[in-house]
Amino acid sequence: MAWFRFDTDLMDHPDVFRLARLLNEPLAGWYYVRLLAWMARYPSAGRSCPVSRSAIEHACSWRGDPGELFKAISEAGIIDELDLKVAP
Repeated sequence: MAWFRFDTDLMDHPDVFRLARLLNEPLAGWYYVRLLAWMARYPSAGRSCPVSRSAIEHACSWRGDPGELFKAISEAGIIDELDLKVAP
């Protein structure tokens, strides 16, 4: 079983607040937690090979319009497209 550690202050981080505001969803921080868990399980997805925007949204269990979560995560400063090698 894969696991990861994160700071208990994560949900109060300005980037998480920004994500919640952009999505108009107060519990948007859980998308961030799901993304971190996914990255912990599949570390090569974000480091050495391209990953698609839709794969990231799927990993976060996003149910909204395609591309909306990825755009918000990027704008909030949570994800850096270039660092993650995100494919269109």
